[in-house]
Amino acid sequence: MKLNRFGMKQHRNFLVTSNALYNIHKNTINRKIRIRDIAGLTKSADTKNHEFIVHVEDDYDYTFPNTDAILRDEFFENLKAAYFMARNKNLPVFKINVPMKTYCTSKSDIKKGL
Repeated sequence: MKLNRFGMKQHRNFLVTSNALYNIHKNTINRKIRIRDIAGLTKSADTKNHEFIVHVEDDYDYTFPNTDAILRDEFFENLKAAYFMARNKNLPVFKINVPMKTYCTSKSDIKKGL
């Protein structure tokens, strides 16, 4: 699942490769994010909240309203491994105690130059 710009949940398949993160919907690639363009990950400090954000340099972020801690942690490990292989450094992971939307850059934020 991912949240669209209107806050609605949408089913998506995500594929992590050594080069990119792909958003796939009905056998079509909707978005390709190069691993090198990922700026970091944010997750909630609340152990009952498993949603997270993938931050993208110079572009809008992805918010995932995830409900499964194991799937989130598995996704993080795969993305962190791909990032390390691509950039030879660790992917920053942030924990926050405030609503996730506070730290998510939207398409409209990008248009406004924020």
